[in-house]
Amino acid sequence: MVREDNLFVNLRSFFHRRIRAIFGEDLNNTYRVLEKSSLFDSTYYKENNTDIGEVDPIDHFINVGHKERRSISPLLDLFPNLKHSNIDFLEFIVNYEKSKKDDKLLFFILFSLNRFCENIIENYDHTLRADINRLIQTNLSTYNIHQSTFQRFKHIYSGRDLVLFASGPSAADYSPINNAIHIGVNASFKSTPVPLDYIFIQDFSGKTPEYIKDLNDYESEKCTKFYGLTTEWLDDPNRVIPESEAILSKALRYRTDWAPVRYFSSKFAYDISTQPLGCFGSVVFPALQFALWTNPRRLYLVGCDCSLSGYSYDKEYKNFLLPNKIIEAYREFKIFASKYYPETEIISVNPVGLKGIFTDEYQNK
Repeated sequence: MVREDNLFVNLRSFFHRRIRAIFGEDLNNTYRVLEKSSLFDSTYYKENNTDIGEVDPIDHFINVGHKERRSISPLLDLFPNLKHSNIDFLEFIVNYEKSKKDDKLLFFILFSLNRFCENIIENYDHTLRADINRLIQTNLSTYNIHQSTFQRFKHIYSGRDLVLFASGPSAADYSPINNAIHIGVNASFKSTPVPLDYIFIQDFSGKTPEYIKDLNDYESEKCTKFYGLTTEWLDDPNRVIPESEAILSKALRYRTDWAPVRYFSSKFAYDISTQPLGCFGSVVFPALQFALWTNPRRLYLVGCDCSLSGYSYDKEYKNFLLPNKIIEAYREFKIFASKYYPETEIISVNPVGLKGIFTDEYQNK
C-alpha cells in the first residue's frame, strides 16, 4: 500500500507540472476571459445562486463564488471530479480558456485524473495507517517470540546432514540417510521411517485438527515441535493453532510473514531469531529457513513432490497446493540459499516437481 500511495502522489505532482507547462500562470484579464468563456454561464449562475441578488455574476464568482465552489454552468456540473477537487476553480477556467483548441480535452483529462489520485490517497490513508500499526505491533511481538524460539539453534548442525521430510508420495521410497537430522512437516510423522528430531506445523486447517492429538504425543521427549501463528490475521479464529495445543505438546511458537494486506509478498528471512519466516503458502518453507539457520553441510529434500497426488500416508486425500507457485518459491529459495549459505548443498531425493532445480539423487530402495 505504501508503494501505491507513492505512485499516486507522483502522478498528482506530474499532472500539476504538466498543466502549468501547457497553460502558464498568467491570470490577467480574468473578467474578460470569464465573460467569453463557454464554461461560465451568467444566467445559470444567477439561477442557481439566488442569494447574490443583483450583483454581477462574474464579479461575484471572482471574489466569492470560486472560493465556495459554486455551480457556474450545466457543462461543468457534469464533471464532479473538477467541481469537488481542491484546485482553484477560477484558475481552472482561466487556464482552460487560454489553452489551444487541441489542448482543451487534455486539460479536462489531467484535472480529472488528478482528483482521482487524490481520492485514492484519501480512501486508503486510514487502512494504510491501521495496517502499518498492526504490522509494527506484530513484528515487535515476533522479535520477542523468535529470540526465545530460534536463537539457540544458530549453526548447531555445522558440518552435519539434515533431511527435510515432507508428505509427498515419493517419501514412501526414502531410504534413511545415516546420522542425519530429520525435520518433518505436518503429518509426515505418520510415515517417516526414522524418528523425527523436529517438526513444523503452521495452521489449524485441513486435517490438522484430526492428527493434532497424535502429534502432541509424538516422541514427546525427543522431537522438538514448532507450532506456527500464521493465520492470526484471518477472520476465522478456528484456523489458528490454539495455545492450549502448544502447551500440551511443549511446542515452540513462531510466526511467518503472511498478512492479508495489499501488495503482500513473502520474503525469506536470514535472521529467523528476529524476523518472521517467509511463508510462501507452505509450511515447508519455514522449515527450510530453520534448516539453513542450523548451517548444515547437506540439506536433503524428501517428499517435496509439488504435486496434487496426495500424501505418503494417505494417497486418497488430495492436497490443495498450487504446484506452480510452490515450485517458483523453491527457485527463490535456491537463490536465497546460494547467497547466505553457499557451502550448503541442497539435494532433491527421488524428485518429482523439483527435478533439475537442485542436485537430484535417486535412491534404489
